[in-house]
Amino acid sequence: MLRSLGFIVPLFLMLLSNKSFAQTDTLFWFAAPELQVLHDDRPIFLRVAAGNENTVVSISQPADPSFPVIRFFVGANQTVSRELTVLIDRIENGIPNTVAKKGLLIKSDNPVTCYYDIPSIRNGDLFSLKGANALGTSFTI
Repeated sequence: MLRSLGFIVPLFLMLLSNKSFAQTDTLFWFAAPELQVLHDDRPIFLRVAAGNENTVVSISQPADPSFPVIRFFVGANQTVSRELTVLIDRIENGIPNTVAKKGLLIKSDNPVTCYYDIPSIRNGDLFSLKGANALGTSFTI
């Protein structure tokens, strides 16, 4: 027992000392998938959590200049949920194998984590946004 504690305690302290940057960034791109309306694809939310600093977040769709830019404040160590359901037809990508200029750009003044949430009881889903970690040409999901 004492022997295993000698291994676990240093491992625990090492993990505490390392910061995780897996999903924290100031710039995210996201293309929302089409979920069937018959399976309750509403409501939709973008949920944003700030770190130790206050931040201002903006959601835009650069390929569509008529898309309303959404700006909001997230306090330090707080989470804000922004409902996007009224824009669902402009956000979801419904035609397979087709380039649709519906990609969302999420920017913040300071590092945040965020995810796209469809909290439906029947067909809910959650998409964690990755920031710079998602840049590349080959992905495994």
